[in-house]
Amino acid sequence: MTAKRRVLVVGAGIAGAVTANNLVKYGLDVTVVEPSEHHVYQPGLVDYLVGDARTDEIIRPVDSVLNKGVKLVRDKVVKVDLKDRKVMTSGGKELSYDYLVLAPGVVNKGSPSWHTLNEIDQIRKSLDATNPKRIVISYKLPVKCPAAPFEMASLIKLTRPKVEVTLLIPVKEPPPLQRKMSQTLVESISRLGVNVVRGAEVQEVNSDKKVVRTDEGSYEYDLLLFDHPISAPPEFAEVAVDKGFVPVDRETLRVKGYPEVFAVGDVNNITSPPKNGAAAHFQAMTAVSQILAETLGNVEAERYKGQAMCAVYAGDKGAFVFMNYEGSYVYPPSPLWRTMKRAFTDLYWATLSGGVDSAFKTISKYFSKRVEPVKPGQQ
Repeated sequence: MTAKRRVLVVGAGIAGAVTANNLVKYGLDVTVVEPSEHHVYQPGLVDYLVGDARTDEIIRPVDSVLNKGVKLVRDKVVKVDLKDRKVMTSGGKELSYDYLVLAPGVVNKGSPSWHTLNEIDQIRKSLDATNPKRIVISYKLPVKCPAAPFEMASLIKLTRPKVEVTLLIPVKEPPPLQRKMSQTLVESISRLGVNVVRGAEVQEVNSDKKVVRTDEGSYEYDLLLFDHPISAPPEFAEVAVDKGFVPVDRETLRVKGYPEVFAVGDVNNITSPPKNGAAAHFQAMTAVSQILAETLGNVEAERYKGQAMCAVYAGDKGAFVFMNYEGSYVYPPSPLWRTMKRAFTDLYWATLSGGVDSAFKTISKYFSKRVEPVKPGQQ
């Protein structure tokens, strides 16, 4: 009897959970290594910030989001040895594999940012305690979810209309794939009264005088919300050799030089389309199909085409954005998409099981035909 193929998944975020939950359905020996006790629905953090979501709506125990049969090792990976096909943990475990799927997410090169519950909780407490009159929001590239700063500006301005909110965008022009989305979001939050400044990369922060300096000028604040740039966690530095990210083939998601290793989600070096939850989900689906095609032989090996989509807060409404390697499509702001954005908080947990993958594929095929293409090489 042939032994089950061993698949080791590092990380139980969106990409890791979707990968593990799909593979275990086909009888593979699947192990997930994850140090955290809870899985966080990160898009819901902005709702939690302004009091529109409770913690029990946006976090769940990690073991509750993994399907039956997935083995969970509650430990932290400290070293990845791709040549010998081994992963070492802080608890002294040495785990071998036939296939390795790296999905540890990323970390911010500075704190606080706004992608963990603890950080958002700090910001929420600062908002309540200081009752600021001037809030400056900014970020430094590469960024995790480029829509997040716009959403944060929208929700703060809506819930605190008397506060002067300024969004400093570090580039004058977004990448071509993001241009339509950026234009839609800038127009939407500007109508709310948010001051948007393009090409204003933060150069210096004087926390004593509460002034942030950019090439475009200086801005005073009572509260500064700054999202620091991202990279792979330091434990993966040996494999994250492309400007802090793991280099992969952008269609198969296989790590270059190691065909049995995949990197999915934020940790890989795919930055266009930008990193977001749906992109991580689609990448996980691709990795699953690639592994099953080799282990079972009767599954088509799909290729990742850059699919990324999301409903986003756009001022007092919502918009829907779809992107792939060829182009993008943006549904104009509507109350419907705002409702969909809020409703997805509940639907999200079902997506992790892999039960809605067919719907994701259908949506992707539909919008892939509607994208407005950009010129090759300009993504």
